[in-house]
Amino acid sequence: MGFTIHEEAAKKQMFWNVTRPQETVPEVLPQNWNGTMSGGLPVKQIPHMEFPRVVYLHPTEPLREIKHRNDRFELVGTEVVPTEHLTKIVNNEDELRAALAEGFVKEPYLPKPAPAETENIYARKPARAKTGRETS
Repeated sequence: MGFTIHEEAAKKQMFWNVTRPQETVPEVLPQNWNGTMSGGLPVKQIPHMEFPRVVYLHPTEPLREIKHRNDRFELVGTEVVPTEHLTKIVNNEDELRAALAEGFVKEPYLPKPAPAETENIYARKPARAKTGRETS
C-alpha cells in the first residue's frame, strides 16, 4: 500500500519534524485537528486502482542469439542474452479479457540467467555403474 502527503493536513500542521516517522491521518480531517502526535509528516493512503494495468506475454525460449555484423555485413560475433517479456497496457475489464485470451498473463516474466562459459567444465558427470568383472 502506498502513501502520499496529505496536503490539507500538512497546511494545518505548520511545523514538521523530519526526524520523526510519517504518520497516517484520516482522509477527512476533524475540525479541531492541529497536527500529528509526534510532529511527523502527515500522510494518507493512495487508493488502489485496478486499471490501467500492464499485462505480459512471456517468451517461449529462455535465451536468444544476437548476431553482430561489421559494415560489410560479415558476421563478427554472436551473443546469447536472456529473452524479455512483451507488455501491453489494458484500460478496462474487456481489454483485460481479450489480452488474457491472446496469451498475456498478469505476472511478469523473470528471465533465467545466461549460462556461464565454464558451466560444462565443472559439471559433475554421472557415476558409472559398477560391474562384478572389474579387475585391479
